[in-house]
Amino acid sequence: MIIQTVTDQNPGQYSGHHAVSKGNVMPAKKKLGNKSAETRKRIFIQHYLKTYNATQSAIAAKFSPKSAECQGSRLLRNVKVQEAIAQEERKLENKVFTSKEKILRELALIGYSDMKDYITIDSTGCVQAIGIDDLVLGASRAIKKVKEKRVIKASQGTKDKPSEDTILESTFEFELHDKITALINMGKELGMFREKHEVGLDEKAIEVILGALPKEIADEVRTKLLAIKVD
Repeated sequence: MIIQTVTDQNPGQYSGHHAVSKGNVMPAKKKLGNKSAETRKRIFIQHYLKTYNATQSAIAAKFSPKSAECQGSRLLRNVKVQEAIAQEERKLENKVFTSKEKILRELALIGYSDMKDYITIDSTGCVQAIGIDDLVLGASRAIKKVKEKRVIKASQGTKDKPSEDTILESTFEFELHDKITALINMGKELGMFREKHEVGLDEKAIEVILGALPKEIADEVRTKLLAIKVD
């Protein structure tokens, strides 16, 4: 080891001795440059417009599969990303009022909808709905219906105090469109499933799409498809 004397000529600054090792020095990790970050955003946007699946789009943009879900959600909340997606959607809608691409986009929004984009659950188990303005881009289009039930007690007013209504109980419910039906229709539109009058089902293609789904949903879809095949 070499002891190197470093003297600072500026008054009031520290001067002293520093130990400098001649051994191997680990190179500092390179930070992701702005160009690379913008490239990832562009790839994410392009893939999201095809699939409307934030996690898979983040993986396509070279984010780690372990952090892809978090990164996808983060990117969808980025104002510039939202504006870019909205702009591309307007371009697509201007091409044709109704097109195969538009139908597939709507089916994808339903098929890949995720309940955690609509509610939060705290450590005590309390469930709270996320406000409509705070939903991730396009999530509101997967909502089928919203219902609110209130129990209200009306109090008789007096001369000095006007009558008023008190909400004793409020129940809020919402329902998403059927994911399984949307996924099957999307698969048919993409030619992944063959119609009954054709020669069988493309089982390899079916397993590819089922492999991307949670196990319980994949099992239910597989059961329905087997029933179609038997018929």
